[in-house]
This record gives sequence, structure tokens and C-alpha cells, in this order.
Amino acid sequence: MRNKYPGVCYRCGQWVDAGKGHFERYSGQFRVQHAECAIKYRGTNQNYLKGGEKNNE
Repeated sequence: MRNKYPGVCYRCGQWVDAGKGHFERYSGQFRVQHAECAIKYRGTNQNYLKGGEKNNE
């Protein structure tokens, strides 16, 4: 779902304006990502704090 509020993209660490990305609930909190990052990093656990790698589940 599109984000109603702005925030920092958990995938790349850049600012996401309201309506320009997606949100998801994670560990009892909401996090946002750019629409482009959602497509680019689909199926991975990539985030700007830890890096990440392909999720092989």
C-alpha cells in the first residue's frame, strides 16, 4: 500500500515523500520504502544499515 506519511526508505536510506513509496508493518512498527526500491530489492533482505543478500527461501 502507498505510504500516507513521509519517512526514510529502509532499503536505501533516502527520504521518501508521502505517496511516493510503500509502507509495511514490521516488528510492531511501520517502515517505508521507495516504489522503485520495492521492485529493485524484491526477494532480498537488503537494507541500508546492514546491506543484505539474496533471500533463498
